[in-house]
Amino acid sequence: MKSFRDLKLSLDEDLEEKLAWLVPKFSHYRVRRKSIDARRSTAPHWVISVDVYEEGEEPRDEVFEIERINFPKSAAKPLIIGSGPAGLFAAIRLVERGVPCILLERGSIGSKRIQCINRFWR
Repeated sequence: MKSFRDLKLSLDEDLEEKLAWLVPKFSHYRVRRKSIDARRSTAPHWVISVDVYEEGEEPRDEVFEIERINFPKSAAKPLIIGSGPAGLFAAIRLVERGVPCILLERGSIGSKRIQCINRFWR
């Protein structure tokens, strides 16, 4: 297996074609991370990290067990302030482990917020 980190591909480039140049006889690949770099300093492009398996290699199934926490019902629930990326991520991780939490957001209700965002972008 070969790992490639932070491969840069233009938006119209094909990942499999790029991998065929890098590893001519690959059989499988697994994308580890894929993001888009749209900073103004360069043209928008994909940034991809990928594991490439050569002929005869089979990708292993990866199983990630999430450890459940025995959270006492009488305990105070964790309080998360803000439903931005960090707040939502924290809430998801707690709930996955069986920990109930309280998520507070002071912004307007969702439908009104979407209207404001759309107005901003127009």
